[in-house]
Amino acid sequence: MEPIPLSHLACCSCSDSGITYGVASNSSPSAGLVAVLDVRQGMLSAAETPCHPQQDRELAQTKQTQVIQTSPPLAFDIHGAVASPNGRYLAVSGYDHQEEDQAILVVVDIYGGQVLPMPHSVSKHRKVQQQQQQQQQQQEEQPPLLKVKQCMAHQVDYQLFASRKGLTVQQVAWHPHSEAHLVVLTSDNCLRLYHLSDLSMAEQTFHLKVHIPGAAGSSGFGLSAAASAVDATAFSFGPATSWGFFTIYVLASSGALYALCPVAPFGMPCPASALQAALADAEQAGEEDPAEDEEDESILEGGRGSGASGRAWLSMAFGSGL
Repeated sequence: MEPIPLSHLACCSCSDSGITYGVASNSSPSAGLVAVLDVRQGMLSAAETPCHPQQDRELAQTKQTQVIQTSPPLAFDIHGAVASPNGRYLAVSGYDHQEEDQAILVVVDIYGGQVLPMPHSVSKHRKVQQQQQQQQQQQEEQPPLLKVKQCMAHQVDYQLFASRKGLTVQQVAWHPHSEAHLVVLTSDNCLRLYHLSDLSMAEQTFHLKVHIPGAAGSSGFGLSAAASAVDATAFSFGPATSWGFFTIYVLASSGALYALCPVAPFGMPCPASALQAALADAEQAGEEDPAEDEEDESILEGGRGSGASGRAWLSMAFGSGL
């Protein structure tokens, strides 16, 4: 297959290793295809080239290495894509063609795909093209034909988005401490965690509400009755130290920043040093407030555990041997 023109790409996302995945726009001739680009050499060359701070750098060494064709096809309006840090998966979001108010989110299993055989006619053409290229100068060579890899695309929580028209995807991100978990923020002020083993429904759902000042209970996010919804627009993960390891920061449309803590995907590995630091901070915070609502899923604002509640949560989540 011929390389996909970069002008056809609706969005791109890069893995930690420097492999970039570009999803073609539905309005382009390459609709539904994913271009795999290797930008590592270009990044190294750009870093070594002197350049004015405000001058753009062009990655001249960028090259496509493969084209991904999904099954089923990505037959919807593409709005965004997020590659997992290890490059194994690609989350693609958008909206249905027929029903524009229905959001769609799929996960493409990139490593689980298989390379499609090249048709005989194409193979013969390829040999002729290679012979012609050998007779031309390097700058006049035709772009090589790329292998096509077929990968499965798994839809995320179809029932949720199909039954709630108008629900939009605000942000999608892979959890930094669990490669198997996808975190999704939706316009109903819910933060959902999905495990790759079952994308049909959320593993955990957090309803983002903030306590009314002066009401009983801890400050921060929680599920107490004395709370109001937050118009959440984006989120980010806390630092990998102490309670920051279990904190997700949420940005509201008002500009306010809140901490949701503790949050831990089921089965998430955690370094012993981070657990010990969180436990020490919980003990330093003092005893739990007796008036704290038992339904409150938050602990002290800023992600620190309060005495007994912090220790109890750590023991429940990571074992009683702490």
